Parts: sequence; structure tokens; C-alpha cells
Amino acid sequence: MQPNCFLRSLATLLMVFGISAPAIGQSGGEAEFNAGAQAYADGDKEAAVAAWEEAAAEGNVGAAWVLGNIYEVGDGVAQSDGEAVHYYRLAAEAGHPGAQTRLGLYNKYGSDNADLERNDEKALEWFEAAALQRYAEAQYQL
Repeated sequence: MQPNCFLRSLATLLMVFGISAPAIGQSGGEAEFNAGAQAYADGDKEAAVAAWEEAAAEGNVGAAWVLGNIYEVGDGVAQSDGEAVHYYRLAAEAGHPGAQTRLGLYNKYGSDNADLERNDEKALEWFEAAALQRYAEAQYQL
């Protein structure tokens, strides 16, 4: 699934089913995460990003994951691999398998824009961490 499709799906699911951040295992920043989801669903990407950045700063793993996707594709923000890697790393270090896989890919190929050199050893570490959580994309990368 492309990151942009993921974001639309996330916002829709959150709003339609009334899922709150605690219901999907988030920590800290629940109100900000939910405010970001509502803003995104309403089409206000600037407010969504601001709310999610605040939530991520408070340790909300889901917000960090969403921000990684947003910055990777430039959805409502200037595209930035550096910011994407920053937010993916926050989520990955908290155990998010999708973020671990994205970091694995960034390490596998490197990114001049993120000032990240190719590092197969680090890529393997991230893929293994996600694969152990039965994350199919990471298992495929192995």
C-alpha cells in the first residue's frame, strides 16, 4: 500500500469507527493524535500535521508513523526524506513494524536527501525486528 493511500485509509477508519488512539495501542498524545485524524479527514492537512507532530513529541507511536509517511511522500508538507526517517525512527524504536520496515528500506538503499548512507547490516536489523512481529513486507525483504 502506498503511504498516501494508507493516510486516507487511516483517517477514514478513525472517523467512521470512532477509533481513538488508545484503542489502537498508542501512548501519550491521544487527544492530539485524534485531533490530527479529524483535521486530516476534514481536509486540513496543515492542522493535521501540527497535531500529529505534537502527539509524536509526546511519544505517540501512531502519530510518528503517520508523519513518516506524510513526509516521505510530501502529503501537505514539503517532501523530506530526512523528516521521514526522523519520524520512522521514533516509531521504529518504539516497536512499530511498519516503521521498522521503512527504516530498513532507507538503510538498504540509502538516501542522499536524508544524509543516510547505504547500510545493509542496519537494514537487516530493522527487517528482522519487523519480521519477528510477522510483518509481511519485512519478511519479504529478508
